[in-house]
Amino acid sequence: MLTKSRYVKGLQCPKCLWLDAHAPEKASVSEVQKLQWQQGTDVGVLARDYFPGGVLVTGFGNHQCQQKTAQLLAQGATCLFEATFAWEGLVVKCDVLRQVVPGTWEMVEVKSSTRVKPEHLEDLAIQWYVVAKNGIALHSAVVMHLNPYCFYPDLSNLFTQVDVTADVQQIVQQIPERLTQFNAILSQTDEPDHPIGDHCDQPYTCTFKAYCWRDVPEVSIFQIARLDKQKKLELIHRGIFHIEHLPPELIPTLSERQQAFIQQYLSGEPLVNYDGIKELLNQLRYPLHFFDFEATNPAIPRYPGTRPYQRVPFQFSCHILTADGTLTHCDYLHTDRDDPRPPLVQALVQAIGDEGSIIVYNQGYEKSVLQELAAMMPEFAPQLNSMVARLWDQMVIFRDHYQHPDFLGSTSLKKVLPVLVPELSYQELAIQQGDMAKFRWEAAIFSDDLAFQAQTWQELRQYCHQDTLAMVALHRHLVGLVDSQ
Repeated sequence: MLTKSRYVKGLQCPKCLWLDAHAPEKASVSEVQKLQWQQGTDVGVLARDYFPGGVLVTGFGNHQCQQKTAQLLAQGATCLFEATFAWEGLVVKCDVLRQVVPGTWEMVEVKSSTRVKPEHLEDLAIQWYVVAKNGIALHSAVVMHLNPYCFYPDLSNLFTQVDVTADVQQIVQQIPERLTQFNAILSQTDEPDHPIGDHCDQPYTCTFKAYCWRDVPEVSIFQIARLDKQKKLELIHRGIFHIEHLPPELIPTLSERQQAFIQQYLSGEPLVNYDGIKELLNQLRYPLHFFDFEATNPAIPRYPGTRPYQRVPFQFSCHILTADGTLTHCDYLHTDRDDPRPPLVQALVQAIGDEGSIIVYNQGYEKSVLQELAAMMPEFAPQLNSMVARLWDQMVIFRDHYQHPDFLGSTSLKKVLPVLVPELSYQELAIQQGDMAKFRWEAAIFSDDLAFQAQTWQELRQYCHQDTLAMVALHRHLVGLVDSQ
């Protein structure tokens, strides 16, 4: 059956459409993706509060929901949530279907983004097509998205509604042809042969990406920075993914930086600018503070003065290294539903004094969080702004002065660390990335399961501790590297 979900998959990739229908077991969905989907669902449910009198269509299966929708409309309902319609096997559900004037209706699609995106128009267009085929007179199509200028606690303007009727109607004209193409794909017995590419992540990361990319090596043409789109497409169509298999005639057409990356990878040897590393290390002042934040960014703001998706730190870790080699550690983790920022900032200014460099990895993140905290808590602004001025970015070394083929073309801490300090690993940790830390913390603070909370707090502390300890280990490695010259 061609559902709205499959229709959207078909727009992104015909192979994805076929796999979803014929080989769904080949899909892989990360826990982070599931939690992101749940966040979108939560936004959709909250949006219903902005339509007083709306009735939720419920039932077991699409057919029963269709019957319930027809029944409610016949009874005179003027606003429905999840109204369900079908046409020639294609099933759609409308987030909101409301009556504008008697006999004329408006569709509202609720999105957890802060702006209208092209894929939202496609979503509404297929709904418009099916709903209109059911004899519903549609007046308008609206995208209802989060308002980036809404600030808690006043959520009266949490959503912005944008009329996209004209754009949707243009797309509707293309739908019959698309449906013919998609149904033809679904009727095939063999998996379509469709190349991989940027579309595997646009507009969404495909759940079949791991399956389709199974033959792509860790370092591939996709790690060549700013590779011309046409050149990339030509390589994909020729099935060339390995750097080793690049056509010799292609190399001279690439930029100097691209050629340097390829040559360095093929050589198998690291490329180290010792003078550049030494110059940066000489900027450091003791005591050295190796520092990392973990932050949440809820779609629906819940802390004073915050807007949708504003970062709110709930944890930090700090390893402090003195000139005599003494290493100490301190941290803070917020473990209740109150605003974490006031107690976190108080712990932060106690942990980090007025002297010494603050070493972070990719300083843009920590810098912006500190600046937002300073604006939110002006009584601590002098200390927080002082921290901003003392930030030192360890990632710059691996961006500009230290490349290694085993970094896999990345400057990420989690790619650099296992190469230079293999005894430290994230693989044994229950939490291995920042997004997972955020979602685990969100789950724990809203849980009443004390055992689950205790386990989560331990796992969060282990993860954040590892981030700052990793920077300490890299620092020692770099110092030893330049001292050996």
